[in-house]
Amino acid sequence: MQNPPKLVLTSQDAEFDPVTIRNWHAEGFKVTYLPYTGTQKEFERALQLLPDSLELGEKYAIMLISLFWMIAYGDAAAVVLEMAQKPMPKLCALVAYYPTMIPAPATGFPPSLHVAVHLTKSSSFAPKYKHYVYPDTNPGFAEADLEIFDKVAGPLAWSRTLGAVRKGFEIEVDLERIWEEHMACEF
Repeated sequence: MQNPPKLVLTSQDAEFDPVTIRNWHAEGFKVTYLPYTGTQKEFERALQLLPDSLELGEKYAIMLISLFWMIAYGDAAAVVLEMAQKPMPKLCALVAYYPTMIPAPATGFPPSLHVAVHLTKSSSFAPKYKHYVYPDTNPGFAEADLEIFDKVAGPLAWSRTLGAVRKGFEIEVDLERIWEEHMACEF
C-alpha cells in the first residue's frame, strides 16, 4: 500500500484552522503543521529537515499562509518563497496565501516545483509566476475559522490550491466518474 501524500501547513500561529486540516485529510493527505513561532533561522532549519523523514520516492508539498497562520501564510509564506527559489529536495508543490512580501517579482522557481500564490486586494506586488488576486478580500479570506472568511473567494482559492498540490504530486482525479456517481444518486 502506498503512503498518503505528505502536506506541510505553516503559518505564524501556534495552531491552525481545523477545517482546513480536515479538508486535506478528506482529500487523502497526511497533514503536518509547522508553526513559524521562533526565529527565522529556526524556521528555515526546520524546513530544511522536512525531507529527512521521507522514504525513498516520497515527495511533499508546503502550503504557506501569511497574516496569522496557514499553509505558508504571511511571514512564513515570505520565508518559504525565498527559500524555494533554490531546489528543496523532494518538494513538489508550494502554495502561499497572502505573503507579506515576495522575492523579486521576476524571480523563478525550479521547473519541477508547482507554485501558486494567493494575493489580496492589499497586496502591492504581482509576481511573474502563477498567482491569483482576489479583489475585495483581506488576509484571512481563505480561513474558515475567521470572521473575515469570504464565502466566494475562500472556496475558489481552496480549489486552486488543491489543483496545484495534486499537480505537484501527479494525482489525477477522474471528475467525470465522480459526476456520474453524483448524478446516479440524484436521480
